[in-house]
Amino acid sequence: MEDTSLGAHDMTLTEYLRRLNLSDYAAAFAKKRVFFLSDLRFYGNEGSMAEMFGVVAPLLQKRIVDMINGAAVAKVDFGLLPPNRARQIIRQFVANPELQEELVELCGSEILSGYQLKDICTNNYDVEAIKAAIVGKVKETETYENPSTLTICLLADAEGEVK
Repeated sequence: MEDTSLGAHDMTLTEYLRRLNLSDYAAAFAKKRVFFLSDLRFYGNEGSMAEMFGVVAPLLQKRIVDMINGAAVAKVDFGLLPPNRARQIIRQFVANPELQEELVELCGSEILSGYQLKDICTNNYDVEAIKAAIVGKVKETETYENPSTLTICLLADAEGEVK
């Protein structure tokens, strides 16, 4: 498995948030001028996630803090999914093997993270909604393929949050 710790020098904060399925918070991080993974070491507890970045859901706070602190269990879902791992997750939500395979194909290989796919499956209650959400998340990923530090500012600017 790849190194997903804070020492992963080639990963941007944008990619980090994307894998955690927390891209919606990019504007809050940009507004606080947090652009690099190394900056996150100052925010290693759940309280700072709510206070500084507006991440109020306890599970989302824990997700970020566990990754900051290098928790092994968080790294598994942080990783990009090969088809077999995507299939394991999808089986927990969809019983029909043919539909499972269709969803696995939509996920592609190493495009979505475990966090993204689990969130998609838990937030959508039928196969068509899951399909649409997977397609949307894959498109989002392709839009910001090879993100740079500037990408977090672009995401935030698109929301009208940074200046």
